[in-house]
Amino acid sequence: DIGHALHADAMKKNFTSKCFVGNTILSTYCKCRNIRDAEDIFSELSQHDVVSWSVLMSGYLEVGQGTKTLQLYSWMQKQGISPDDRTLMFALQACCCLIDENEPLNEDSKLSVKSILEIGHALHADAVRSGFASNVFVENTILGIYGKCRSVLEAENVFSRTSKHVVSWNAMLSVYVECNQGIYALFLYLQMQEEQVYPDQLTFTIVIRACSSIVDK
Repeated sequence: DIGHALHADAMKKNFTSKCFVGNTILSTYCKCRNIRDAEDIFSELSQHDVVSWSVLMSGYLEVGQGTKTLQLYSWMQKQGISPDDRTLMFALQACCCLIDENEPLNEDSKLSVKSILEIGHALHADAVRSGFASNVFVENTILGIYGKCRSVLEAENVFSRTSKHVVSWNAMLSVYVECNQGIYALFLYLQMQEEQVYPDQLTFTIVIRACSSIVDK
C-alpha cells in the first residue's frame, strides 16, 4: 500500500519518466512479489537500462518463474542491451529453477535434459563473450547446471578453469555426488588436501554424502 501511494505521488509529479525513480518503484513491486504491477511499471518506463531488466528478472525469479526470466533475458539482448554480471546470474539461476522444476530430469519432463543443457550452453557462451566466466559465482553456477544435467565432463572442464576457491571445490564435489560418482568425489577431496585448500563445513557434508552413496552401492 505504501508503495502504491508513493507510485501515485511520483506519477503526479511526473517523476516516473526518470529511469532511477521508475527502477526503484519497479524494485519495490518485485520485492513485494507483485509481478503484475511490476510488469505494468516496466512497460510504462520511457527507457529501459540494464538495471530495469535486471530488477524485473529478479522479480520473476522471486516467484519461481524461471521461464519468464529467461524470456526477458533474451528480449533484453534483442533490444541491444548487453547483460551485466547480475542479469547473467539471474539467467543462470533461472536455468537452475527449470532443472529443479523438472526433477527427476528425463525426456518425458516438460523440458528435457537436452533442452535445459542447450540453455546452459548458451548462457555459458554469453558468460565467456561478456568476460564474466571468471566470476566465481558465475562459473560455479554454470558448473552446477552441468552437474544437474548429468554432464560431468563439461562440469570438469569448467572446474579445470576455475580460480579453485573452496566454493569451486564444493561445487565440483556436489556434481560427483549428484551424479552418483561418490568415489570421484573422494579422490577430489584428496586432491583438495594435496593442494592445501582448506575445507569448510559444506565440504565435509558433501564428502560424508559421498561416503554414504558408496556404502549404499
